[in-house]
Amino acid sequence: MYAGKILSKHSLSALENAGAGIKHLLDAACANCGIPLEDEPMAVTCWSSMIKHPQLEESRAAPIVVLGLPAAMAGDMQSLATSALHLQTIDKVKWAQRVTCLQMTGHKNTIRLRCDELLPVMRTTAIGSLLLIVVCGDDVLFVEHYFDSRKFLQVCHELHLDNLANGERDIDADWRAARMVEKANGMSTYLPLVYMLDDAEEFSYGVVRSGESDC
Repeated sequence: MYAGKILSKHSLSALENAGAGIKHLLDAACANCGIPLEDEPMAVTCWSSMIKHPQLEESRAAPIVVLGLPAAMAGDMQSLATSALHLQTIDKVKWAQRVTCLQMTGHKNTIRLRCDELLPVMRTTAIGSLLLIVVCGDDVLFVEHYFDSRKFLQVCHELHLDNLANGERDIDADWRAARMVEKANGMSTYLPLVYMLDDAEEFSYGVVRSGESDC
């Protein structure tokens, strides 16, 4: 896949309401899994109508992924954000036989985002790209990753193979208790929680129903 394109750079504290909307999303993800952002990356899927950001049009909502990084990963933030998103299959983890992820790789860190948890964003993306807001400390990057219908079909195929391998097993319950953090040869690999916020059921209906953001 193509490398990510940084559309804009911001200071979180300089955004509207000191970035309260983005902070709310990441705080909700941390509270859901009981792990502080200082320890591990966190990801949140939502609609852009939930936050205010200079790069987002208020009149045109889009599905986005907010990725929060620990402050210790600041030196790797840009390389991770612009890394090409590769499909990666993990075989025989503790809680599943097979898991498909979108993988981004920096100089010292690798982040794998589970495709089944990103599926709501992928299936509602009609603009040919995945939009990511990457946050690390006070730094914010708005990043666009090329993502067309062909790539989406490839993801769906891999998820089908995941389902066949895992059978009827409910992997979500085990997954939250046994996240994957691996460190080897100077590289840390994370499989972080992907938390969905969809209060207005925009992922279900595919339209904006929440009006203006309160954050």
